Amino acid sequence: GTSTMMVHMLTTISLVHLPVGHLTVRPRPVALTRQPFSRSACVRMPTEISGHQGQTLIVATPEEMRALKCPLIIDARDPNEVEVHKGGKAIPGSVNVPLNVDGMPQSQHTTSEKEMETKLNEAGLAGLDKQRPIVTHCSKGGRGSKAAALLSDLGFTNVVNGGSASRIRDALRLGQEDA
Repeated sequence: GTSTMMVHMLTTISLVHLPVGHLTVRPRPVALTRQPFSRSACVRMPTEISGHQGQTLIVATPEEMRALKCPLIIDARDPNEVEVHKGGKAIPGSVNVPLNVDGMPQSQHTTSEKEMETKLNEAGLAGLDKQRPIVTHCSKGGRGSKAAALLSDLGFTNVVNGGSASRIRDALRLGQEDA
């Protein structure tokens, strides 16, 4: 027989403003699925962030991030960006898995699934449970979004882009960063 899936649409009406740069956040409908879980049936349309140069980034709402149980936070920034706290101080317990290959920006070299898998292994995440909740981020959300998409392509079923470390810290109510 054909199993049916109940999909509930949630829509946030109010606008949320981020404390970073000149970003505007527009909430989008989010579809949540009930068991049995099917990656293809789960439609995520979280928040769009429009930044300078007309770039639109998809990031999870604070509510979506808080709903994840014990998420693994993957920091897709380059190590030098983590060191200078670009996008916020590293979140304790997060794992740095730089999206860029050999420090080359995505405009020069787009990270492949195979390269992402290698990076996960190098970061000690080989054999990670594909259903584990994961929140990715970078300094603003671009590479975090690409990292989330690559993880999804690798079969991870519960991945969202949190934008920046500061935004995740605020969403998860982790308190103020140390100066």
